[in-house]
Amino acid sequence: MQANVETPHLTEWNVPDAGMMRELCGYAGACVSLYVQSHAPGAGSAAAGNWMKSVMPEIAQSLGERGMEAAEVTALLSPLEELASREKMQTGSSGGVAVFRSPRDVIVIRLPWDMPATWTVAGRFHVRPLYEALRAYPRFFVLALARKRVRLLECLVDRCRDVPLPDSVPRSLPEFGEFDQPDHDHVNRSFAGPGKGDMGAVRFGTGAGLDKDYHRLHDFHKRIAQTLDGMLAKTMAPLVVGATGTDAASYRKVSTYPRIVEGAAGGSPDDGMTDFQVATLARPLVSDWIDPEEARALDQYRRAGRNLTSVETNEILAAAAGGRVQHLFVARGGSPQLGDVDRISGHTLLAGEFPSAGDDLTNAAMVETVRHSGNVWALSADQMPDGAGMAALLRY
Repeated sequence: MQANVETPHLTEWNVPDAGMMRELCGYAGACVSLYVQSHAPGAGSAAAGNWMKSVMPEIAQSLGERGMEAAEVTALLSPLEELASREKMQTGSSGGVAVFRSPRDVIVIRLPWDMPATWTVAGRFHVRPLYEALRAYPRFFVLALARKRVRLLECLVDRCRDVPLPDSVPRSLPEFGEFDQPDHDHVNRSFAGPGKGDMGAVRFGTGAGLDKDYHRLHDFHKRIAQTLDGMLAKTMAPLVVGATGTDAASYRKVSTYPRIVEGAAGGSPDDGMTDFQVATLARPLVSDWIDPEEARALDQYRRAGRNLTSVETNEILAAAAGGRVQHLFVARGGSPQLGDVDRISGHTLLAGEFPSAGDDLTNAAMVETVRHSGNVWALSADQMPDGAGMAALLRY
């Protein structure tokens, strides 16, 4: 069997966003997926590169059993062996590493959480562990929204970093434009008139200053949201507003981003809080947050008739391959169920095509759902519709 192996393009990612996950699901053919656990020198675990080298003979054997010629196996695995020898793969790491090799590309993802060491050979990348980890350890953003300083933090597990903001985002209210001097601070006077007594000039002012303050703050927040809404839409990650209650409420009114978490990471970030402290206040809010899109999908499933839902693995996989799955729900931590994906999905193998026999059926259903613009939700067992390990809401 010819696998049409090419000289690969190497791509290195940090935690993938929704677009990157769609890209991973787009690969087909002889796909090797490796998840490597974290490594601390002297702790007894193997360095990532050494573990990769140790499993190469098993991977080569699996590829040969699927009909690949020896020369094609060598061409496919050589870039992985070269990668395993690099210094980065021999030193310690606080998180896991995911490595994906297709006949065209090599993708390396460094993760902030640990992953059990495992490898698979299949007709698709093994994305299920990554989807489950992304749900268990969600990435989220904090908009530290102070009037003297605006910053966006990306938070992962126990770390956070400053995200560079485009020039279109004002960094502070003074930069956006100071308040006009409010009318109530303007001293206006009128003479008291000809009456007797010690009454002098009468002081008065207008109430327009408060309105001006409100509108200036509204415009300031709106300018920020106009850019950040588009930036965050690509990530599909929750956003916590770190601000006073007044400023958080003002920002919510002008933002169209649907994944703003209820509540605020209390107080103004101007009050001497570090980025880590702001992120710490935000984490409990994210833990209790329910993605509105996920909640809507579950509600649609519950309301749908039985002809539009399924908990049968083979039926779901066939429907996903045919582009009929709108929402796929998968229980995190479920055992793999192996089977002949080509047969179940109705795919007829062409001459020289890499077979998908003995693949994880749940993973294949996830990949096919994403390929056909469906949505995948990795849930805890108690959240699963009908108590199933996998459930699907069909388009038709």
